[in-house]
Amino acid sequence: MEGISYLEIINELNQELYEKSGEIGRDFSYSTNGYVDIVNFGEIMIWNSEMDEREWIEEKNDYEPFKPFIKRMYNQEIEKLQLFKFEILLRILNKPSDKQATIFDLIEEQRINNLDVEYTEVK
Repeated sequence: MEGISYLEIINELNQELYEKSGEIGRDFSYSTNGYVDIVNFGEIMIWNSEMDEREWIEEKNDYEPFKPFIKRMYNQEIEKLQLFKFEILLRILNKPSDKQATIFDLIEEQRINNLDVEYTEVK
């Protein structure tokens, strides 16, 4: 990638996130083993250089700009999490009232089924 480095982009994204939301306990991070570059948000992998999903732009003979791509991938991951939250809510509402299901019951049920779900409080 020419010009700005991955780490500079990650720092810019974290600054933008902080300015919009304050401290949220999670941030973007960059890591590399010298061969593969990885961008995470918390524990969620947003991008890695081995499976670069950015659009190739023929006219520029280069990939689409990195920062807008990472923002788009982040937004897609957030949408997935919101759908999961909605799915849990529906499952709670559809349980018979005598069962008194809670979000913790459903997360435990999924953990038992080996789906590796973590609970993170959303404020």
